[in-house]
Amino acid sequence: MTGMDAILSHTGPFALVFFRFTGLYLFSPVFGSNVIPRFIKLHLALALALVLYPTCPAAQQVGIELSIVTIGPLIAMEIMIGYVIGWLAGMPLVSMQMSGFVMGRQMGLGMATFYDPASNTTTNVIGQILFYLTLSIFLLVGGLEVMLAVLADSFSRVPLGGFRVDQSVVEMMAGVLMAAYTLAVRVAAPIYCIIFLQTLGIGFLSKTSPQLNIISFGFPMRVISGLVGLIASCGVMYVVVSEEVGRTLIMIGDWVFSLGSGGVSGG
Repeated sequence: MTGMDAILSHTGPFALVFFRFTGLYLFSPVFGSNVIPRFIKLHLALALALVLYPTCPAAQQVGIELSIVTIGPLIAMEIMIGYVIGWLAGMPLVSMQMSGFVMGRQMGLGMATFYDPASNTTTNVIGQILFYLTLSIFLLVGGLEVMLAVLADSFSRVPLGGFRVDQSVVEMMAGVLMAAYTLAVRVAAPIYCIIFLQTLGIGFLSKTSPQLNIISFGFPMRVISGLVGLIASCGVMYVVVSEEVGRTLIMIGDWVFSLGSGGVSGG
């Protein structure tokens, strides 16, 4: 085998390693942000693939037939591994942003919405604040390091081209969606209650004292009471979000570990 043939024999396996990292940049905290140019993401994925490929088991560094029929589905499955890891890690951030968006609308900030290029969504000030607070917690607990470490460990547990989407993956993603929805409700519930009681009080005053112009101070009172309640619940919110982020990162590691225990079939 000539030197060129030896290099070409590694083209297929290296491409699969590269696309597994590429999946992480589709939807994940920080890496999946639209603020980062696409060519930067591709170069980062290429750099990580160059670093990790030599550490892959020697049995995986074998030639793979480069044809549309064979490598197309393999690339899709490799992208799916990185995508699922990034998607799971990003769910707490999406949940908190959704919770802040709902709280902002209840506080009367429904018109104060804007386009967020980082997440490619429309949100309000409260949603943006909670999103970046959750992102800070994610970075403080080492979320980026965990994502990269788990993805690097997946090469020793999931052979290149050996991943298959089955019912367990769908059930896990559905469970994470439900957990994200539960987190959003838990965080927004205190503000909901405060706004409800404030609205109930204003309605009672407007009926008992119609001569008072309740509407003139009802709206600013709603905003102020919501902000006071949000500030007062920051301590509890930090604990809840930290636990949820930590639980999500543990779930990602357990999922990849389970793949190495018979969750995949050989390619």
